Formats: sequence, structure tokens, C-alpha cells
Amino acid sequence: EKIAPERLSHAVWFLSPPCQPHTSAGKQLGAADSRSNALTHIVSLLPRVRPRFVILENVPPFEASSTCEQLIKALEDINLSVAQFQLNSIDFGTPNERK
Repeated sequence: EKIAPERLSHAVWFLSPPCQPHTSAGKQLGAADSRSNALTHIVSLLPRVRPRFVILENVPPFEASSTCEQLIKALEDINLSVAQFQLNSIDFGTPNERK
């Protein structure tokens, strides 16, 4: 079922797209990997839905991807500021290190 973009208008979007297109354990196909299609579609919705905040988590190599560049441009086009930073789960008391 297709959902009208108007039904998606919420102030905050939390995104966790597949990391396999960007991780060193994967094939590193980036936007050429079909698993990137969902995020590409979400980026295309941004101008129509215009959330106030977008929070995305992914693997460090995502920052250098063309998909990330498209996301940043789409966010800036709707006048959202972009801040990127890296968190490590070990800094929050988890027993394994994940960035």
C-alpha cells in the first residue's frame, strides 16, 4: 500500500537505513546496491514532507557515500542545518565497540 506523503509529516524522523551498501564487510556498492533504494526514496520525500529534525545512524563509511551527499543536499534545500558526528557504543556502557 502506498502512503501519501502528507501522512508522513512528523516533526522528527529517525532513520536507520541498511549499512551493507557502505560497510567494509559488504560489497561497498553504495547507491548501486538495491538496499539503498529505501533511503533514496525517503530523500525524495523530504521537500514535500519537511520534517523539523532528521536523525540518522549508520556505519562510518556512509559519510563518504553519494547517498549521504544527496541526503545532506536535500536537508539543506529545506533549510535544515546538518551536523555529523560519530558515537561509539562502548562510551555508553555496552560491552562491545560499535561506531
